[in-house]
Amino acid sequence: VLNRELQPEGPTNYQFRVARDEAYLLEVNPRISASTSLRAALGVNEPGMCIDHYIRGRDVGSARLRPGEAWRFIQDEVRVR
Repeated sequence: VLNRELQPEGPTNYQFRVARDEAYLLEVNPRISASTSLRAALGVNEPGMCIDHYIRGRDVGSARLRPGEAWRFIQDEVRVR
């Protein structure tokens, strides 16, 4: 729905926050996400597609998805002395 309404061109990252079981749009960023490596491993190489489209002028079409699973973990560790 957001892509259809906003019609962004190129990689767009949407950030949401969940409160009381409802998702709220926090921000929209025209950028490649930090989880790009996960999608690339499963067949969606956004940086490569951008280079092909914007620099080489090629029609990139649709990505060829590979079946699989991916997880991303973010962990903060603070040691105060």
